[in-house]
Amino acid sequence: ATAGHPFRPEHRLHAGREYDRVYRQGARAGDAIFAVAVLANGLGHARLGMSVGGKTVGNAVRRNRIRRLIREYFRHVRPELPPL
Repeated sequence: ATAGHPFRPEHRLHAGREYDRVYRQGARAGDAIFAVAVLANGLGHARLGMSVGGKTVGNAVRRNRIRRLIREYFRHVRPELPPL
C-alpha cells in the first residue's frame, strides 16, 4: 500500500448486502465495458467495492490485474472524492 494513501478496511465494501444496497439505490453510469454505481454513505469518506465480470475481462489473471489497478487509482484519488 502507498504510505500516504493506504487502502484500509474502512475504505471498502465488505458484505453482499452493502453491494446490493448500492446496486438497488445508487446512481449508475457506464458503457459496455465499465460501469459505476454510486451511493452517498454518510461516513465522511469514499469507499470502494468492485465486481469484475469474467465475460468482459477474461481469465482470473486479467480480472485481478484490473482490480489492482483500480484499487491503486482509488488510493490516490480517495482524499479528493466525495463520501460515496
